[in-house]
Amino acid sequence: PYTASLVEVTKQQRCTERECCTNKSPFHGSVALYNRDVQLTKLGSVSTSLRGMLVSSVGPPGEISTVAPNIQELDMSTNHLLSSWETLAGICSQLTHLHSLNLSENFALSVPGDPRTLTPAFRQVKELTMNKMQLSWSQVCVVVSMFPGLERFHCCENLISEISSQPPLQSLRLITLEENQLSSWDSVFHLAPLPSLEILILNDNQIPQIFSPETDGRSPGFLELKSLSICRNRLHDWSSIIALDSMPALRELKIKGNPLFEGNCVTRGVRLT
Repeated sequence: PYTASLVEVTKQQRCTERECCTNKSPFHGSVALYNRDVQLTKLGSVSTSLRGMLVSSVGPPGEISTVAPNIQELDMSTNHLLSSWETLAGICSQLTHLHSLNLSENFALSVPGDPRTLTPAFRQVKELTMNKMQLSWSQVCVVVSMFPGLERFHCCENLISEISSQPPLQSLRLITLEENQLSSWDSVFHLAPLPSLEILILNDNQIPQIFSPETDGRSPGFLELKSLSICRNRLHDWSSIIALDSMPALRELKIKGNPLFEGNCVTRGVRLT
């Protein structure tokens, strides 16, 4: 199958979008690519989708930073030939403005042996999406350790049945864990010490009840949490709502689709939807 570097795929994509590919001489083709390269470097804000485009290599040293240095949002999902975090680090290290990275459905992307060596390449990334990658929580912790500035993390439709430890980041503000296999609030409470966490999305899991930390003598948690989404779980007891009193900053609770009740209501100063 055909494979290419990020720059080669980006050139092909832009060529198709702008209808600049022709059957003319190689000279004319080269001029078209040159003009497109110039325009890429002049763009102040670039969102690039290379979903399913078979990117598998970094390319020549410095090529990405020369041709497309202003990319801020990069969708690399469904690149099934992308199997190395070292390759990904080589790409991202040249994108100094990159703040959002989507790696969803890259099943061949295995966890790196020494993630610490790759951390400098991902230091600028603020948002990471890793949906449908068959990840366990231990693998998630290894991956996010390479993103020291991460603020928003999306990890839906994976194989997370238990959160066994706090992720090694203090900067996380939003975590999305929809459509996993979580079945215990005790497991979720491992996220409670995160000092900046404001939004937690747990829709379509199997959590039956929310417990107050006072129940078993634990320290209060989720102190900055403003929004909790836990729709379509298995909440069945109003004690779960009472337990929310332990979250002082909570302003929004999304809870539809649970056995607890149907429809909308307002209670205890928290908006429920």
